[in-house]
Amino acid sequence: MGVRNRWRAAVTVVAVAAAVVTGVVAGQAQAQGCQPYGAIGGYWTSMGAGSSFLGGCTNDEHDVRGGRVESFWGGAIYWSPQTDARSVKGAIRAFYNSMGATDSFLGLPLTHELPTPTRFGAFNHFQGGSIYWSPATGAHEVHGAIKNAWAGESWERGWLGFPTSDEYSVPGGRKSDFQGGSVYWNAGTGTTSLNASTSTPPQSAGGSSSVGARALAVARTKIGAPYVWGGNGPNSFDCSGLTQWAFRQVGVSIPRVAADQARSGTYVARGDLQPGDLVFFYNPVSHVGIYDGNGSVLNAPDVGQVVHFTPIQYLPYATARRYT
Repeated sequence: MGVRNRWRAAVTVVAVAAAVVTGVVAGQAQAQGCQPYGAIGGYWTSMGAGSSFLGGCTNDEHDVRGGRVESFWGGAIYWSPQTDARSVKGAIRAFYNSMGATDSFLGLPLTHELPTPTRFGAFNHFQGGSIYWSPATGAHEVHGAIKNAWAGESWERGWLGFPTSDEYSVPGGRKSDFQGGSVYWNAGTGTTSLNASTSTPPQSAGGSSSVGARALAVARTKIGAPYVWGGNGPNSFDCSGLTQWAFRQVGVSIPRVAADQARSGTYVARGDLQPGDLVFFYNPVSHVGIYDGNGSVLNAPDVGQVVHFTPIQYLPYATARRYT
């Protein structure tokens, strides 16, 4: 069975919260004396002016490296002849400012904030890189050869997921970490290499999570596969079809439907979840996903969607089971 549409309302609430991380209330009065004009004013007006998420201006338009900017209660609008007017807001804006904004290698924004297409999050592209945000990972930058390698694995839709670190120095090169692994850039050769994550929470006695961890690794290869009711692989899935298929690939037979899967295996308390545990949702149980160890489940959500990660906090938790 697919995820019911009720969780989308919760996602919307969190999206609004992310947009107002700086304490914005849309429509707040403009600071005395400031008035948007020109290309920035035109963009602001097209967004709904003071009734939009931007609200009123808080200072006058002024020069920054490479262009112009004006700040608002709900974000900032940057402009240059090369990039046109683009807005930055919320957690992404806060991170951008912490990096030095236009004085950083990121430069000016090339897009306004956009939602990620299949997994809940948001991003802005900039002249020198991108900033990606999700509720599970926060905001992180990705750029250069590492960004190109990540894009080659289908961005956040792929097995790597969202970035969990900024790019940092390591012996011999640079590295960025992601939900599903890492990308390393070799300074000597200029090449990149991808590595699946090997860091998982400690296993319980007897290593009972090893089967589930292997099933999770197999299921990751199906990220982006379409949801089809009754689908049990290998090219399309419903929620319990995905979990059954993944465990079958590692030699474990589990029931076909979510409700039956929830009655089998070994009960696991929510605080004891390990990668590969099956997590069930709704009462009565009608949806299941595979826990990833980072607060999300890999699941086939609903008609019109694809296999991807969903934060547990957006679904009505019911119970969890471990198969060995």
